[in-house]
Amino acid sequence: MPIRRNIENGECQPNQEHTPPSALLTPDSSPSSSIASYEKPDLYTIDPGNPTNTENGNTHNPLLLLKSPSNKPSRKKKGRTKKRRVVSTHRNSLSPKQKPKTSTRQKKNDNNNNVQGQTSVTDYFPVRRSNRQTKKFLEWKRYQDIESAVLNRTEDGLKVVDFNGKGRGVIATRSFKKGEFVVEYAGDLISYPAAKDRERIYASDPGFGCYMYYFVYNSKNYCVDATDESGRLGRLINHSRSGNCRTKLIGIKGRPYLILVASRNINNGEELLYDYGDRSKASIAAHPWLRD
Repeated sequence: MPIRRNIENGECQPNQEHTPPSALLTPDSSPSSSIASYEKPDLYTIDPGNPTNTENGNTHNPLLLLKSPSNKPSRKKKGRTKKRRVVSTHRNSLSPKQKPKTSTRQKKNDNNNNVQGQTSVTDYFPVRRSNRQTKKFLEWKRYQDIESAVLNRTEDGLKVVDFNGKGRGVIATRSFKKGEFVVEYAGDLISYPAAKDRERIYASDPGFGCYMYYFVYNSKNYCVDATDESGRLGRLINHSRSGNCRTKLIGIKGRPYLILVASRNINNGEELLYDYGDRSKASIAAHPWLRD
Protein backbone atom coordinates (compact mmCIF):
# COMPACT_ATOMS: atom_id res chain seq x y z
CA MET A 1 0.00 0.00 0.00
CA PRO A 2 1.51 3.40 -0.94
CA ILE A 3 2.35 5.82 1.87
CA ARG A 4 1.43 9.49 1.92
CA ARG A 5 3.33 11.81 4.27
CA ASN A 6 1.27 14.45 5.89
CA ILE A 7 3.40 17.53 6.20
CA GLU A 8 1.14 19.20 8.75
CA ASN A 9 1.26 16.58 11.48
CA GLY A 10 4.35 14.67 10.35
CA GLU A 11 2.47 11.32 10.32
CA CYS A 12 2.20 8.80 7.52
CA GLN A 13 -1.36 7.66 6.62
CA PRO A 14 -2.34 4.81 4.33
CA ASN A 15 -3.92 5.76 1.05
CA GLN A 16 -7.17 3.93 0.54
CA GLU A 17 -7.28 4.31 -3.19
CA HIS A 18 -4.76 2.98 -5.69
CA THR A 19 -4.44 5.04 -8.78
CA PRO A 20 -2.91 3.36 -11.81
CA PRO A 21 0.04 5.02 -13.53
CA SER A 22 -2.05 5.93 -16.52
CA ALA A 23 -4.25 8.13 -14.36
CA LEU A 24 -1.33 10.42 -13.54
CA LEU A 25 -2.07 12.38 -16.71
CA THR A 26 -5.29 14.35 -16.64
CA PRO A 27 -7.57 14.32 -19.77
CA ASP A 28 -7.34 18.04 -20.29
CA SER A 29 -3.59 18.36 -19.96
CA SER A 30 -0.93 16.95 -22.22
CA PRO A 31 2.71 16.36 -21.37
CA SER A 32 3.72 19.31 -23.46
CA SER A 33 1.28 21.64 -21.76
CA SER A 34 2.35 20.37 -18.37
CA ILE A 35 6.00 21.08 -19.14
CA ALA A 36 5.18 24.47 -20.61
CA SER A 37 3.27 25.54 -17.52
CA TYR A 38 6.00 24.37 -15.16
CA GLU A 39 7.59 27.15 -13.17
CA LYS A 40 8.74 25.95 -9.79
CA PRO A 41 7.30 22.77 -8.28
CA ASP A 42 6.49 22.48 -4.63
CA LEU A 43 7.85 18.99 -4.25
CA TYR A 44 6.49 18.54 -0.77
CA THR A 45 2.88 18.70 -2.20
CA ILE A 46 3.37 16.12 -4.94
CA ASP A 47 1.43 13.00 -4.08
CA PRO A 48 1.70 9.80 -6.09
CA GLY A 49 -1.94 9.12 -5.27
CA ASN A 50 -3.11 12.62 -6.18
CA PRO A 51 -1.04 14.04 -9.06
CA THR A 52 -2.68 17.43 -8.99
CA ASN A 53 -1.26 20.36 -7.04
CA THR A 54 -4.26 22.32 -5.91
CA GLU A 55 -2.30 24.82 -3.81
CA ASN A 56 -1.22 26.98 -6.74
CA GLY A 57 -3.88 25.84 -9.13
CA ASN A 58 -1.37 24.19 -11.47
CA THR A 59 -1.26 20.61 -12.60
CA HIS A 60 2.10 18.90 -12.76
CA ASN A 61 3.08 15.43 -13.79
CA PRO A 62 5.78 14.10 -11.49
CA LEU A 63 6.91 11.54 -14.06
CA LEU A 64 7.49 14.22 -16.64
CA LEU A 65 9.24 16.34 -14.07
CA LEU A 66 11.62 13.52 -13.38
CA LYS A 67 12.19 13.02 -17.13
CA SER A 68 12.84 16.71 -17.73
CA PRO A 69 16.45 17.46 -18.62
CA SER A 70 16.37 20.61 -16.53
CA ASN A 71 15.64 18.67 -13.38
CA LYS A 72 18.36 16.05 -13.67
CA PRO A 73 20.61 16.12 -10.64
CA SER A 74 23.99 17.51 -11.47
CA ARG A 75 26.93 15.26 -10.84
CA LYS A 76 30.07 16.74 -9.40
CA LYS A 77 33.38 15.65 -10.83
CA LYS A 78 35.53 13.71 -8.50
CA GLY A 79 38.97 14.94 -7.66
CA ARG A 80 40.55 17.91 -5.99
CA THR A 81 38.98 21.22 -6.64
CA LYS A 82 41.20 24.21 -7.17
CA LYS A 83 40.79 26.97 -4.68
CA ARG A 84 40.73 30.43 -6.03
CA ARG A 85 43.22 32.76 -4.51
CA VAL A 86 41.66 36.06 -3.67
CA VAL A 87 44.13 38.90 -3.62
CA SER A 88 43.04 42.12 -2.08
CA THR A 89 44.01 45.35 -3.77
CA HIS A 90 44.56 47.06 -0.44
CA ARG A 91 48.19 46.94 0.64
CA ASN A 92 47.41 47.03 4.35
CA SER A 93 45.12 44.00 4.13
CA LEU A 94 47.91 41.67 2.94
CA SER A 95 49.41 39.16 5.30
CA PRO A 96 53.15 39.37 6.06
CA LYS A 97 53.84 36.52 3.63
CA GLN A 98 51.80 38.15 0.84
CA LYS A 99 53.15 41.69 1.25
CA PRO A 100 55.40 42.71 -1.62
CA LYS A 101 59.10 42.71 -0.90
CA THR A 102 61.02 45.95 -1.05
CA SER A 103 64.30 45.82 -2.96
CA THR A 104 67.56 47.03 -1.45
CA ARG A 105 67.85 49.81 -4.02
CA GLN A 106 64.34 51.03 -3.16
CA LYS A 107 65.21 51.00 0.55
CA LYS A 108 68.33 53.09 -0.13
CA ASN A 109 66.30 55.54 -2.15
CA ASP A 110 63.75 55.78 0.67
CA ASN A 111 66.53 56.39 3.19
CA ASN A 112 68.06 59.05 0.95
CA ASN A 113 64.69 60.72 0.61
CA ASN A 114 64.31 60.70 4.39
CA VAL A 115 67.79 62.17 4.89
CA GLN A 116 67.17 65.02 2.46
CA GLY A 117 66.42 68.19 4.23
CA GLN A 118 68.29 67.22 7.40
CA THR A 119 71.31 69.16 8.61
CA SER A 120 74.63 67.30 8.82
CA VAL A 121 77.68 68.04 10.94
CA THR A 122 79.71 68.93 7.86
CA ASP A 123 77.43 71.92 7.29
CA TYR A 124 79.01 73.57 10.33
CA PHE A 125 82.51 72.03 10.46
CA PRO A 126 84.88 71.51 7.52
CA VAL A 127 85.92 67.95 6.68
CA ARG A 128 89.59 67.34 7.43
CA ARG A 129 91.63 64.36 6.39
CA SER A 130 93.43 62.52 9.14
CA ASN A 131 97.16 63.23 9.36
CA ARG A 132 97.81 60.06 11.29
CA GLN A 133 100.38 57.70 9.80
CA THR A 134 100.49 53.96 10.30
CA LYS A 135 103.28 52.28 12.22
CA LYS A 136 104.51 50.43 9.14
CA PHE A 137 104.69 53.67 7.18
CA LEU A 138 106.70 55.35 9.94
CA GLU A 139 109.14 52.44 10.09
CA TRP A 140 109.52 52.47 6.32
CA LYS A 141 110.17 56.22 6.32
CA ARG A 142 112.71 55.86 9.12
CA TYR A 143 114.53 53.14 7.18
CA GLN A 144 114.60 55.33 4.09
CA ASP A 145 116.18 58.16 6.11
CA ILE A 146 118.85 55.83 7.52
CA GLU A 147 119.63 54.39 4.11
CA SER A 148 120.04 57.88 2.67
CA ALA A 149 122.32 58.93 5.56
CA VAL A 150 124.53 55.83 5.17
CA LEU A 151 124.90 56.10 1.42
CA ASN A 152 125.59 59.85 1.67
CA ARG A 153 128.06 59.36 4.59
CA THR A 154 126.15 61.78 6.78
CA GLU A 155 127.93 62.74 10.04
CA ASP A 156 126.05 65.86 11.08
CA GLY A 157 125.95 66.89 14.74
CA LEU A 158 129.28 65.29 15.69
CA LYS A 159 132.60 66.74 16.84
CA VAL A 160 135.96 65.15 17.70
CA VAL A 161 137.33 66.09 21.14
CA ASP A 162 140.51 65.05 23.07
CA PHE A 163 139.88 63.63 26.55
CA ASN A 164 142.52 63.39 29.25
CA GLY A 165 143.48 59.81 29.93
CA LYS A 166 141.70 58.19 26.97
CA GLY A 167 142.57 60.21 23.91
CA ARG A 168 140.15 61.18 21.21
CA GLY A 169 136.39 60.95 21.47
CA VAL A 170 133.19 62.28 19.86
CA ILE A 171 130.58 64.57 21.38
CA ALA A 172 127.16 65.61 20.12
CA THR A 173 126.71 69.16 18.86
CA ARG A 174 122.92 68.76 18.81
CA SER A 175 120.35 66.61 20.55
CA PHE A 176 119.46 63.13 19.31
CA LYS A 177 116.19 61.35 20.01
CA LYS A 178 116.04 57.73 21.10
CA GLY A 179 116.35 55.43 18.08
CA GLU A 180 117.69 58.18 15.82
CA PHE A 181 120.58 57.48 13.46
CA VAL A 182 123.87 58.91 14.77
CA VAL A 183 126.72 57.68 12.54
CA GLU A 184 127.98 54.70 10.56
CA TYR A 185 130.78 52.52 11.87
CA ALA A 186 132.63 52.63 8.55
CA GLY A 187 135.63 50.46 7.59
CA ASP A 188 136.73 47.53 5.45
CA LEU A 189 134.11 44.78 5.17
CA ILE A 190 136.07 41.50 5.22
CA SER A 191 135.42 37.82 5.86
CA TYR A 192 136.07 36.09 9.15
CA PRO A 193 139.28 34.28 8.06
CA ALA A 194 140.73 37.51 6.66
CA ALA A 195 139.86 39.30 9.89
CA LYS A 196 141.73 36.70 11.94
CA ASP A 197 144.82 37.16 9.80
CA ARG A 198 144.74 40.93 10.31
CA GLU A 199 144.11 40.50 14.02
CA ARG A 200 147.35 38.51 14.42
CA ILE A 201 149.25 41.26 12.62
CA TYR A 202 147.73 43.98 14.80
CA ALA A 203 148.46 42.02 17.97
CA SER A 204 152.18 41.93 17.16
CA ASP A 205 152.37 45.76 17.11
CA PRO A 206 151.25 47.64 20.27
CA GLY A 207 150.70 50.79 18.22
CA PHE A 208 147.53 49.42 16.66
CA GLY A 209 144.28 50.02 18.50
CA CYS A 210 141.15 47.83 18.67
CA TYR A 211 138.96 48.81 15.73
CA MET A 212 137.64 45.43 14.52
CA TYR A 213 133.95 44.58 14.82
CA TYR A 214 132.72 41.01 14.21
CA PHE A 215 129.10 40.16 13.35
CA VAL A 216 126.92 37.61 11.52
CA TYR A 217 124.83 38.53 8.48
CA ASN A 218 122.71 36.00 6.54
CA SER A 219 124.36 33.11 8.42
CA LYS A 220 127.85 34.29 7.44
CA ASN A 221 130.57 35.74 9.67
CA TYR A 222 131.89 39.17 8.72
CA CYS A 223 134.10 41.84 10.20
CA VAL A 224 134.35 45.60 9.74
CA ASP A 225 137.97 46.64 10.13
CA ALA A 226 138.19 50.37 10.90
CA THR A 227 141.84 50.32 11.95
CA ASP A 228 143.09 52.51 9.13
CA GLU A 229 142.74 56.26 9.56
CA SER A 230 139.89 57.06 7.16
CA GLY A 231 138.59 60.30 8.60
CA ARG A 232 135.26 58.66 9.48
CA LEU A 233 134.01 59.62 12.95
CA GLY A 234 132.26 56.39 13.87
CA ARG A 235 135.57 54.61 14.60
CA LEU A 236 136.47 57.25 17.21
CA ILE A 237 133.49 56.75 19.54
CA ASN A 238 134.77 55.38 22.87
CA HIS A 239 133.64 52.36 24.90
CA SER A 240 131.32 52.29 27.91
CA ARG A 241 129.16 49.49 29.29
CA SER A 242 126.51 52.11 30.08
CA GLY A 243 126.71 54.11 26.86
CA ASN A 244 124.09 56.23 25.14
CA CYS A 245 124.44 54.53 21.72
CA ARG A 246 124.11 50.99 20.44
CA THR A 247 125.14 49.23 17.24
CA LYS A 248 122.61 48.06 14.71
CA LEU A 249 123.04 45.95 11.59
CA ILE A 250 121.12 46.87 8.42
CA GLY A 251 121.24 45.62 4.86
CA ILE A 252 121.26 47.97 1.88
CA LYS A 253 121.15 46.45 -1.59
CA GLY A 254 122.41 43.13 -0.25
CA ARG A 255 125.37 44.58 1.64
CA PRO A 256 125.57 44.72 5.46
CA TYR A 257 126.29 48.02 7.23
CA LEU A 258 127.03 48.72 10.90
CA ILE A 259 125.46 51.90 12.27
CA LEU A 260 125.14 53.56 15.67
CA VAL A 261 121.74 54.77 16.89
CA ALA A 262 120.82 56.60 20.08
CA SER A 263 119.78 54.18 22.84
CA ARG A 264 118.24 57.10 24.75
CA ASN A 265 117.76 60.80 24.29
CA ILE A 266 121.16 62.48 23.93
CA ASN A 267 121.71 66.09 24.90
CA ASN A 268 123.86 68.64 23.12
CA GLY A 269 127.52 68.50 24.29
CA GLU A 270 127.22 64.94 25.65
CA GLU A 271 129.95 62.42 24.78
CA LEU A 272 128.86 59.55 22.53
CA LEU A 273 129.63 56.09 23.98
CA TYR A 274 128.69 52.47 23.25
CA ASP A 275 129.60 49.00 24.53
CA TYR A 276 132.22 47.22 22.44
CA GLY A 277 130.99 43.90 23.78
CA ASP A 278 134.41 42.24 24.04
CA ARG A 279 134.75 40.34 27.34
CA SER A 280 137.63 38.03 26.49
CA LYS A 281 140.52 37.73 28.96
CA ALA A 282 143.10 38.55 26.30
CA SER A 283 141.27 41.70 25.23
CA ILE A 284 140.73 42.85 28.81
CA ALA A 285 144.40 42.17 29.60
CA ALA A 286 145.48 44.23 26.58
CA HIS A 287 142.85 46.94 27.13
CA PRO A 288 141.85 47.24 30.79
CA TRP A 289 139.35 50.04 30.04
CA LEU A 290 137.00 47.41 28.51
CA ARG A 291 135.92 46.61 32.10
CA ASP A 292 134.23 50.01 32.45
